[in-house]
Amino acid sequence: MKIYDYIIHLPNKIFYPFLLKNKEIYENFKKNGYHHFLNNEENIKLCKHIEENIDFKKVNEFIKLKKRKNPNVYSVNISEILDQKMKVELDNFFNNSEKINLTSSMLGYKTKFRNVSVIVNFFNENTQQNEGAKMFHRDSDSLQDQIKIFMLVNQ
Repeated sequence: MKIYDYIIHLPNKIFYPFLLKNKEIYENFKKNGYHHFLNNEENIKLCKHIEENIDFKKVNEFIKLKKRKNPNVYSVNISEILDQKMKVELDNFFNNSEKINLTSSMLGYKTKFRNVSVIVNFFNENTQQNEGAKMFHRDSDSLQDQIKIFMLVNQ
């Protein structure tokens, strides 16, 4: 397994070496597959800001629209209905050197910010429990193509 991991990650290590990683975060991520920031003030502030500035009536209407198109939908990307100011704030929050270095430390190679998606998961009585994952989960099939960072915005 180690040789397979080495071969997969070799191009990134050659072309995008990352030498200043936080070894503690790297080892924790390598062991657990995640890093949980409990009670991080910056994250809590962002989540409260999102809650205060999202038009939940508009979100619920958007969910109804998506459910009419697909009665089995249980999550929607609401990024397209966010105002431009919120989109910029979210991009700025994640697209900074501190967060990119943190993500890079977890993986052991340089990462690059691409975009932010705001996904709303909700209960849908039309979906069956055994149809597969319904809530946030970690996919292992993306290899080095994408990294997903989840922030739960909820009371």
